[in-house]
Amino acid sequence: MTSRFRNFALLSTSALAVIANPVLAQDTDAEAAAETRSNVIIVTSQKREENVQSVPIAVSAFSSESLQERGLNGGSDLQLAVPNVSFNDTGYGRFSFQIRGIGSQIQGTSADTGVGVHVNSIPLTVNRLPSAEFYDIERIEVLRGPQGTLYGRNSTGGVVNTITASPDDEFAGAVSAEYGRFDRFKLNGMLNVPLSDTFAIRAAGVLIDRDGDTFNSGTGELTNSRHIWSTRLSAQWEPTDSLRVRAMWEHFEQNDTSGDGKQICATDSGPTTIGGVATNPFTQAMLSRGCLLTSPTDSRNTGAPGAGTTIPGLLGVLVGVLPLNAYDGSTVSNDIHTVNNAAHPSTIANNDLISLDIELGLGENLTLTSISAYSDDHFSRVTQSLNGTPSMGFFDTPLTPGGSFTDPQVGTSSTVTGFARTETSGEQYS
Repeated sequence: MTSRFRNFALLSTSALAVIANPVLAQDTDAEAAAETRSNVIIVTSQKREENVQSVPIAVSAFSSESLQERGLNGGSDLQLAVPNVSFNDTGYGRFSFQIRGIGSQIQGTSADTGVGVHVNSIPLTVNRLPSAEFYDIERIEVLRGPQGTLYGRNSTGGVVNTITASPDDEFAGAVSAEYGRFDRFKLNGMLNVPLSDTFAIRAAGVLIDRDGDTFNSGTGELTNSRHIWSTRLSAQWEPTDSLRVRAMWEHFEQNDTSGDGKQICATDSGPTTIGGVATNPFTQAMLSRGCLLTSPTDSRNTGAPGAGTTIPGLLGVLVGVLPLNAYDGSTVSNDIHTVNNAAHPSTIANNDLISLDIELGLGENLTLTSISAYSDDHFSRVTQSLNGTPSMGFFDTPLTPGGSFTDPQVGTSSTVTGFARTETSGEQYS
C-alpha cells in the first residue's frame, strides 16, 4: 500500500472509520510484556488501542476495578476523581457536565452540551448519565480539552466515553448486593455464556431502590426516594481473527420522587429608602430581590422569598387576590433533609439504546469499523418551584371563593404554589 493511499484512509471522515491496530512497545521478554500490559489500562481515546500512560492528551481512565475501589458509582461521581470536572443538574431533564469550565449551563430541553457523552464510541445527544449507575463495564475514559477532530460536534470541553464489557469465550457470572439506610437496596449482576467457539452472549443488570430520605412537612411524608433499574444484553460473533460483529441492547428506567432540591432563603424585605427618600410597603415588595446573598450555613436561611418576587405571587398581588407578602412570617427548617412542599416531586424516565458494531481487518495495520445505533428516550419531571407555605391565604374574591383558588393542573389550594412540569422525548439514529 502506498504512503499516499494510507494517509488518505487515515484522514477519512466518512461513516466508516479507519482505525490503526494496537501499537505496543516491544519487549524481548514476552512474559514481561504480558505482565506490563496487565497492569495498565488500554484506552481507545485516539481511535486506537494505547497504553493510557503513552497517550499524548489529557485523559483520565478508570477500569471496572478502579471505579469500585474509588466508589465511583455513576456519572455524577466522576467530578470526585477527574481534575477540572464539575457536575450539576440544570433541570428539564438536562445536566451540566463541565470540564475546565466548558460545558453547558443553559436550562432548556434543546440546549446543546459542550462535553460529549459516548457509549462504546456512540455519541448520545440525550442520555441518562446523571441517574444511571456504572455496571459491567470495561472502563471509563474522560478526555479533557477540545476533541472536535476525533469526536466531532459538542465536544468542545471534552468527552466522556463508557466502554461496556464485551462477551467472551469463557463462562462467567457475578452478583453483588448492598443494603443501607432508608432501606436502600442495590443488586448488581452479570452472566457471560459462550454458545460456541465463535459466538457468545452476555447479560447484565443493576437495580437500586431506596425510600425517601427527606421529610416533607407540607404533606407529612418522606420524599426523594429512588427507584432505578437497567439491563444490558450483548452478543458477539467472531468467526475469524479479522472479523468481529457485536450487537447490544440497553434499557434504562426510573420512577421515583427525586428532582426537588432543598431551597434555602434569607428573606429580603426590600429597600426601606431610595436616595434618602423612604419607600412605601408596595415599593419595598416590588423591589425586593426575594432572598439576600448569604452563605449556605447562614442562620438566617429559614425564611421564604416575598410573594411579589415570584411569578404566581406577583400575578396574585397585581390581580388583587393576594396580600403584598403572603409569606410574611413563614419559616422553613434549615435542616437539609426537611422541606415544606405542597406535593411530592416525581421523575419518570426510560431509555433504550440499540447498537451494531462491525470490525473488519484489512491487513496488519488497518481495521475498518462500522458503528450503527438507535436511541429512544422519554423523560417526565414535576417539581415545585416554591418551598414554603404562606402564613396568609388568598382573599375571598369571586376568583378565589372562600380564600382558595382552583387550578386545572394542580387542583385547589389556599396557598401560593408554583410547579414546573417537563415532558421530553427524542429519537436518535447514527
